[in-house]
Amino acid sequence: MVQSDPSCPDIAAAHAVVIDAFYFFFRRHIDEKQNFNFGKIDEKQFEWLKQKLSEISKDHFICLVSHIPILSICSGLFFNKTEVNGDLIIKRNLMHSDFFELKKLFNEYTNIKTCLSGHIHLQDEVHYHNISYFCNGAISGNWWKGSFQEFDPAYAIFEFYEDGTFKREMKNFG
Repeated sequence: MVQSDPSCPDIAAAHAVVIDAFYFFFRRHIDEKQNFNFGKIDEKQFEWLKQKLSEISKDHFICLVSHIPILSICSGLFFNKTEVNGDLIIKRNLMHSDFFELKKLFNEYTNIKTCLSGHIHLQDEVHYHNISYFCNGAISGNWWKGSFQEFDPAYAIFEFYEDGTFKREMKNFG
């Protein structure tokens, strides 16, 4: 049985695991303003996540929560353009740069059903390897200036059921 942990609450039929997806990298060069962050968990948190997942009963489904999307098609649409050659631009501050390591870990746990995120103010739903990845827009839309790339300011309401299924409903705000 998993101990009560604020980073891993039970939410209805789901066991939520919250990860801190902001990995800060500080460059100390000529311009101090070049500090930035990107979507990734460090080695210590990765080990913590492995431990937490191993403690959760296989008959209890898991919902992972991360501010920066673990996997998202809209991360490649954020800039509303492509490279000159047509490639999508997916910056590491818009989607987890450690996705492949996380995917390998997630493959060990068939009870991981959903991954919830926000960050990019866009909405998408990607089903990959039996996990549903949801990016849930933003209540602030275009940073409190209306819609962002045709997505109205919105929030998501999730229902989690005992059989491991779930439903997302997007609610426009404003």
